[in-house]
Amino acid sequence: MRDRLFSNDSLREFLNGQIRKIPQAVSYIPDDEVRSDPAAVIAEITQLLDVQPISIDWETKRADPLTETSILRRGSGQSFLPPNTTPVKVPANKVTWRVAYRGTTQVLTYRASRHRSGEYTALAFHPDIVYSVELPQASSSAAAFTQEAQRIEKWITESVEWANTDIAAWRPGFIVAVEQAVAARAQHLQSQEDLATALNIPLKRSAEPQSVPIPVTRRKIVPVEQKATARATPEPAITQAIYEDIIRTIRSVGNSFERLPRTAAKFYEEELRDLLLFILNSNFEGAVAGEMFNGSGKTDVLLRWMDRNAFIGECKIWKGSKAFTEAIDQLLGYTVWRDTKAALILFIKDGDATSIIGKADSAIREHSCFVRAVDSPEPDERMNYVMHAMDDDAREIQLAFLPIVIRPLQ
Repeated sequence: MRDRLFSNDSLREFLNGQIRKIPQAVSYIPDDEVRSDPAAVIAEITQLLDVQPISIDWETKRADPLTETSILRRGSGQSFLPPNTTPVKVPANKVTWRVAYRGTTQVLTYRASRHRSGEYTALAFHPDIVYSVELPQASSSAAAFTQEAQRIEKWITESVEWANTDIAAWRPGFIVAVEQAVAARAQHLQSQEDLATALNIPLKRSAEPQSVPIPVTRRKIVPVEQKATARATPEPAITQAIYEDIIRTIRSVGNSFERLPRTAAKFYEEELRDLLLFILNSNFEGAVAGEMFNGSGKTDVLLRWMDRNAFIGECKIWKGSKAFTEAIDQLLGYTVWRDTKAALILFIKDGDATSIIGKADSAIREHSCFVRAVDSPEPDERMNYVMHAMDDDAREIQLAFLPIVIRPLQ
């Protein structure tokens, strides 16, 4: 840093600005670190934002070689002209000194609450303080240079002492502010964790293997409650990991249907739905005994939690764009949480599958509740969208469209 000494705004304002940075600095620390070792977080933030007092090592003082320059004067030699006379350039000599210091460099550039500014020009030029004396050649002497240098050094020493006094008065409040900010963040995380526990939807993979003829890997997944945002209070939701696991299970069932078309082609919508319910309830379980997934209509698959739907599955056999749009309406018409997740399973038994999938995609995108499409790593097997509920634009629904082609053998 290079700046004139003690020439900027108030040092006290700079110090208070460091305190104002504390909340944002604490917010950048990972949650786990705040929970596990708040003392280390306090030390880290203190080191990051602390302001160190200035210590000048006058024993390192050294001078650059004498140089010639010119300065403006209203007179020449000892014969000075009246004050209103135009200044003239006169030959001069210049000596520059450098002295090392330790501490926070910015302190040197601000005015302490007690100060005498504007008397001399000196620079903070890390790692040195740099100051110069320029004297007309006619009046240059070692004594004159020494006298002027001592005046500047006295000004620097006094100004540093006043700045350090401000820092000493500021530091206790700074330390308290750091401790309070870390404690507040830790308390907030604990409150969120307690709330998440209260709202958690206890869904996990079944502990015991079931006799389900589809290639799934059984595993337990602990759901994590979504956090509150500035515009929404936290609400129950199944985790993204559980949702992806449900979709993979449905997709595996669909693959089984496609590999066994002679059998699957005999099933109606309700029977296909009931097979999905059986398989989902065989692979996922809640905190208590009983089925988590239920059928509420002709073709739906629901996971309800506290009178709202956390997961919705709609099973439909393709019967044209109008019937498919009605299925979308039915899915979006349920009472949902803010982050409900859904699957629209389309069984294609007749017609050009590629054309039907394109028509289904267009029906979703043209729906009045369509928000946006989301990239899918396997667009041939799954398309992803974000929709909103019929009665509330703020309640978004993640929708996975899963086309399953079932062709009976001839």
